[in-house]
Amino acid sequence: MIRGKKALVILVSIPLLGFLLWHIGLGIFRCYAYKKVVLSSPNGLANLSGKPSTLEIPQDNNIPILSLGYALAGVPSESINAIKVIGDSSIIVATEEFKLSFVPPWASTWSTTDSNSIQSSSLPSILAKDPFSYEFGVKAANTMPKSYLKIFFMHPKEFLEYLILAGAKAMNVMNQNGISNFEAENIRGIVRFGQRKSLGVFAIEVFSKETNICQNITIISKDPVKSKEVLLSLLSSYKFLISEIPDENSLRELILTEIKKHEKFQERQ
Repeated sequence: MIRGKKALVILVSIPLLGFLLWHIGLGIFRCYAYKKVVLSSPNGLANLSGKPSTLEIPQDNNIPILSLGYALAGVPSESINAIKVIGDSSIIVATEEFKLSFVPPWASTWSTTDSNSIQSSSLPSILAKDPFSYEFGVKAANTMPKSYLKIFFMHPKEFLEYLILAGAKAMNVMNQNGISNFEAENIRGIVRFGQRKSLGVFAIEVFSKETNICQNITIISKDPVKSKEVLLSLLSSYKFLISEIPDENSLRELILTEIKKHEKFQERQ
């Protein structure tokens, strides 16, 4: 009778032990993946640790407006030394104190104006619609470091989503000096305040509030105070003039038609 009970205990214990070892192995693997993918990237923990703030955009109707063809941008025109259109129709605006780089706009395949919808939308649904959307950017920006203990016990599905978001944030070196979300009259987006060694370099992700058009803009200056000043002027006035993205040649023609009107326009040699 006793032997029978021992045998029963052994039979029950073996699958339970296997189940326990399996989950311990998964927990160890999750911790390893977190360290390898997220924390081992250059300055990964520093990039991931920045908690997003909200950037308040003041309303200023006295900012000189520069037409880019597809958008209007507030830039102190009296200080512009040169305006160029290069490569893939990127626009470079240069002054003595700063430089602005406007990458050609593109169309996001998904966008929502409902902030609650952003938080409630699942990551797979966001990634399936557009991995470069405002929604993904907001979710990634709000992702913070977790302890190894929490990582160890996370559900596999939850961990996969966390790894994607944390990895995207940790690998972006432009997060080191902070991240801000912003919302202006016509646009919304994310500002990344750059690397620690480059205090005056800001990366801006701009998304239209009316259409699915979006764009990347970079501000470069040796003076972070000047970069902040330019940033606020730019965002308070920025407005897309197009409702959809034209083909490459039409976009370039649209840009050149307006940019050539400016006295500081320079033909690329």
